[in-house]
Amino acid sequence: MEKLPTSSILCQVHAIKNLGADVYQLKLQLPEQTRLEFYPGQYLMLAAENGEFYPFSIASTPQQLPQIELHILARNNAAVQLIKEFEQGSPAIIQPPCGDVRLQDSGKPLLLIAAGTGLAQMHSMLEHCRITNSNTQIDLYWGAKSADEFYQVPA
Repeated sequence: MEKLPTSSILCQVHAIKNLGADVYQLKLQLPEQTRLEFYPGQYLMLAAENGEFYPFSIASTPQQLPQIELHILARNNAAVQLIKEFEQGSPAIIQPPCGDVRLQDSGKPLLLIAAGTGLAQMHSMLEHCRITNSNTQIDLYWGAKSADEFYQVPA
């Protein structure tokens, strides 16, 4: 394997599960002693074997580390190939979380709107609020072009 870029982290694929509607839950296990910080709502970059990095919203919460959960819509060639690589035992290479969309508990009601696998980002925020016993009122709207594009969200 080539030398990883400095900011990259080599993770083991802990589990892959088809959630329906061509969406796969990918659970990654961080290496021991790896320190990773992120905020609910952020995303990370995930590498394919060809070295290309693709962005995916984090569906898990910081409290669930050292595991990270992603929801991957496998409809285009790149995403389908990525899932195949992981099913065949390839490790996952990630770059640290980034993005400015993140949960900031101001005490004011939240309105979350998601489409498709954009729900992963909202799932991270909702689970974080549940785990931290937040009293924030949250309304979630999740849309899709058709009913068969909804997938089963892990509890």
